[in-house]
Amino acid sequence: MLLFDGPQPALLQVMPGWRPRSRSSKRTQLSPPVRIESEAAIKLFWQAMAPRIEQRLADPDSFSVTGTSPPKPTYRTIGELADLVQADMSVGVRLSSARTYACQWSAVLRRLPSTTPLAQIGRDKLQDLVRSMISDGLSPVSIRNLMLVVNRALERAIEDEVLTSNPLTKVRLPKGKPQPKVAMTVEERDQLLDVAEHHGRDLHLLVALGSLAGLRRGEALAIKWSDVNQRTRVLHVRCGDGFVTKSGRDRVVPICTALFAVLTKYRRASGYLVKPDHSSGGAQRWAFRKSFERAAREAGVPHITPHGLRHSFATLAAAAGVSPWLLKSWMGHTAISTTADYVHMADGYSAEIERLTMQPASVPKRSRRRQLVPA
Repeated sequence: MLLFDGPQPALLQVMPGWRPRSRSSKRTQLSPPVRIESEAAIKLFWQAMAPRIEQRLADPDSFSVTGTSPPKPTYRTIGELADLVQADMSVGVRLSSARTYACQWSAVLRRLPSTTPLAQIGRDKLQDLVRSMISDGLSPVSIRNLMLVVNRALERAIEDEVLTSNPLTKVRLPKGKPQPKVAMTVEERDQLLDVAEHHGRDLHLLVALGSLAGLRRGEALAIKWSDVNQRTRVLHVRCGDGFVTKSGRDRVVPICTALFAVLTKYRRASGYLVKPDHSSGGAQRWAFRKSFERAAREAGVPHITPHGLRHSFATLAAAAGVSPWLLKSWMGHTAISTTADYVHMADGYSAEIERLTMQPASVPKRSRRRQLVPA
């Protein structure tokens, strides 16, 4: 691996046409002019770049740079800044993330004219923007996500020395209450599994992996038959092939009897468990939300979301008496406090409370104090 580190003018001489992710002249990352997605495209790109890099490395004078400051920015309005930030984001992120980012900017610019000069964007104007979002019925979470997009653009303007400070730091944002986790009962889970079975193998496997093993959406779509060990009855949730778990670590989940029966029914020699014949790989191979919602309505649990399968697994496991620390390892949580939320959801009557009314076996006697008799 060859790493280049230095001011932007020197890096741009080695990588002409690349765009800096940050305007800082001290240290930066460069994005390629076109998106590079496949391993074959990376190899072709390197084959084209290697002779140019070797030539520059052989000639020390080719790295002489006049001046170390990046060119002065030319944007002056919020619309021009939004276009610049979106252009940089479109190269460094996935296509779906770039589309989401574009939709967020569209929602912002509907309420804040794109011709607004950056010099006029202050605390009052941004506070009016937040009030307009509230009046339009946007949730506090949505408002905060949109203002994060604005904050990223304003920080870029500060790096380019177009603005001296970030006015968003003084804006009051609405505080939203966290949405309660919704879980199914055992009867509702079994009913959903029966309905999903009639909708086909892929949905049946997806629901089984979520409700009987606690796998996340991306984990269920990325797991392969080589990760299923039916001899030891465990699932290996691994990072790899362009997929990384939320915690960034691998974990092992035991296979219960019900999940074992489902896996045995659809067992294949290799490939992905869900949508094995799909052309693309990884965790983005199937947008199953409509199929899942249709099955949930038929099962009588329309309030359950795909991530609710994972909530149901954790809640039912906690109610069955599984240790929080063991459940933490199954779920892949980094903190025990996250697992404790599911334990609280499963709280109900427990025989342990009767310990409070039991007579202790022995109570240590208090040492008698000497009584002082007044003279």
